[in-house]
Parts: sequence; C-alpha cells; structure tokens
Amino acid sequence: MSRRETLGARIRRERLGRTPPLTLSGLAGDQLSPGLVSKIERGLVSPSLQTLHHIAERLGLPLAELFTEDHGKASSTAASLHAARALLLLGDPETAARVALDAAGHIEAGDGTSTVPTAIRAARARLLGLAAEASLAAGNTTEAAQRLAEASRVLAAPSGAPTSAPSSRAGSIDATGSAGPAGPVAGSPGPASPGRQDGSADTDAAQAELAWVLGALERRRGNRQGAARSWGRALDLLEARRHASLGTALLLARVLADLGSLHESEGAHETARNFLTRALVVLAQVTDPAAAARRLLVDWTGPATVSAGSTMPVDAHPCPPEAAAAAGLAVVAAAARLSEKVAYDLGRLDRTVFSTPWPATSPPDVPHSRHLR
Repeated sequence: MSRRETLGARIRRERLGRTPPLTLSGLAGDQLSPGLVSKIERGLVSPSLQTLHHIAERLGLPLAELFTEDHGKASSTAASLHAARALLLLGDPETAARVALDAAGHIEAGDGTSTVPTAIRAARARLLGLAAEASLAAGNTTEAAQRLAEASRVLAAPSGAPTSAPSSRAGSIDATGSAGPAGPVAGSPGPASPGRQDGSADTDAAQAELAWVLGALERRRGNRQGAARSWGRALDLLEARRHASLGTALLLARVLADLGSLHESEGAHETARNFLTRALVVLAQVTDPAAAARRLLVDWTGPATVSAGSTMPVDAHPCPPEAAAAAGLAVVAAAARLSEKVAYDLGRLDRTVFSTPWPATSPPDVPHSRHLR
C-alpha cells in the first residue's frame, strides 16, 4: 500500500470504529465534502495539513496519531513533539501551537490529587512548553505566560512513582509568567545519575525547555536578572545531556548564545565571548552531517540502539521516520542560521574589545610627516 492508501485506511478504521460508527458526512462536517473524505480514505488524493487537522479533530485524535499505526501513545507523543518543533523552527508558530496543544489535550494530566506517571506528566509539560514558545514567537506574551503556568502545574502534580522527583522541587509560575518562591519552572536537580528512575530524563528535558522559554519571556519584559536565572537553570540541566538529541543540543546552544548576548549588553565582554564560543562549538556538532545522522537514527529507533554507558536520549521513543527526519532537518537548518549569527556576534565582540582607535589628531609638537611615519 502507498502512504496515501495507508493513511486513508487508518482514517476509515478510526471512523468506523466509533460507537456508533461515524458517517462520511459526520467526518466531513461543515468544512469538507463527503466525496473528498471518501477519496482520502481510498487513497486517491493527498490531503492538506489543514484537512488532516480537521479530520483528526472530528475523530478526537491528535494529528500525529493518524500517522502512527502500530507505535502506540508514546510514539504518537514523540511524533507530535517532533512535528511541533519542526513547524516552529520553520517559521510557522501558529500551526506548531495547534499541533502541540492538540496532542497535549489527549494526554492525561492529573487533577492534583491522583498520581500520574512521570513520563506522561513530562510529555504534556513539554508540549505545553512548545506551545508557549510558539506563542512567544508570535508575539503573544500573555498566552505564553499562561501556557508556562499550566506546564509548571503539570510538572508539580504528584507522580505515580514514589522515587520520582517530588513536587516541592518544581517552582511555581503564576498566570503572568512570574516565578513563585521556589524559582521559575523548577529547581536545579543536577545531572541525571544511573540510579534515577525512568522518566527523570524527560522531566529534566521539560524543566530545561520551560526554563529557556521563561528566560526568553523575562528578557522580552526587560527583566535581565530573571532571564539570567532561568537560562542558568536550563544550562545546568542541559550540560549533562548535551549529546542526547539534536533538539537538546540546539537548545543548549541557544541558551549559551542568549547568555552571551545578555552579558554583552551588560558590558561583561569576556564572559560574553566565553558563552558565544561555547555555543559555536555545540553548533558545529549539530550541523555536522554524520553526527546529525547518528542522532536521527536514535530518535527513530529509540534507546535500543544506544550503547551501554552512553547518555539516554531525551526523545528516546520509537517514532515514525518522517517525523524524526523533519524535526532533525529543521533543527540542523536552525543551527546553521544560529551559527552564522553567533560567529558574527563573536567577530563584532572581538572588534569591540581588541581594536585600538587611531588618534584623531597629531600629537603636539610633532611634524605631520613624522607622525605618519
């Protein structure tokens, strides 16, 4: 079967699997025609992203689940994370936010009293964090703060595992995006150790991503100290797993570049130069084709391909190759753009720090020709 036929067959099975079964007209709704839905199910036409989003909503499924036949919920969530990140990096924050929120809405979040597994809470928090980043990219700081607050509450919910990170570790964020007494997003738990429970890597990833978005929000508001605290917390979490995945490495480079820009604006040129140089080193690894290919294979096949003793990938769930490849290529492209900017900023900084201006006039009592010599 072709991909169109496979997608159409999946849509048909989902439609007929409802109780009661959904008709073609019921799936089409008021935006599509029953004839178009029939052609999609038979694999005769390739639906647009907007059409697929409408069909997924009518079926009550996240969009990514239409493409994940046999991989389960973890694969669907991983695909949604990859798709939302790719759309955001490719300059489509509105669609990225819709994909992330749609997938987050289909993940059990807990109500503050029941226990929810750590990995599930972390996955929903990461999707909400992506939606917050997309809102910030679209210029909507209020919505970004609300998404961050919701993600923080998800991470602070009780865990189903007794040895997982307690909720007291997670600082609170109110609806304005301000940090509560415990600090923004979460405390700095330190590097993961082999004894930590499964799911802690996902929690660290969620905390790091939310901390970076909160730092960007604080910087947008002019709160440099708040931005520095949040980015410093993200840096602590990311340094331990910089080789985990392409997305994690790119986020580390963005944090380093942002800290460099922040220190430069405050006149700490040598510190800024150190951060920018470190960012350039990380970006060189992300944009290397061989390294990118290896990380894509890990994202695709999951942790089974990771050798013993190596860092567990943050996005280590089996995922459809299309989603992993799209996200990987988008990350590499974004890393290449950021690398050019960081290199330019480094050059500008070096010219500012090390250049020696020529005297505007000749020294007194020195002939002009001798001064030139």
